[in-house]
Amino acid sequence: PYPGERRNHHVRGFVMNPLRGEVGITLSGQMLTLRPSFQAIAAIEHETGQGVIALARKMHEGAMTAGEMLAVLSHCLNAGMPGLGWDAERLQAMVLEEG
Repeated sequence: PYPGERRNHHVRGFVMNPLRGEVGITLSGQMLTLRPSFQAIAAIEHETGQGVIALARKMHEGAMTAGEMLAVLSHCLNAGMPGLGWDAERLQAMVLEEG
């Protein structure tokens, strides 16, 4: 793509926009959209007690806990695919199924 060109990708009826930081992941054979919205970031920081930069460092170092990962996934999925009720229990089952 050219600089500034908008590339939207459709995921299960949702439009994924990389210019907003949205990324797609596959869990349990389903393509899902993660959106790091301001609300999602605030909720992640509140739930984990850490800033997102510290969490990104932990992820890069392989030191992120399962609970921290579930917090990131659930809040970013709820922002990226609203109305589908992503919670830690549902995501935990999907992550375990994925391996």
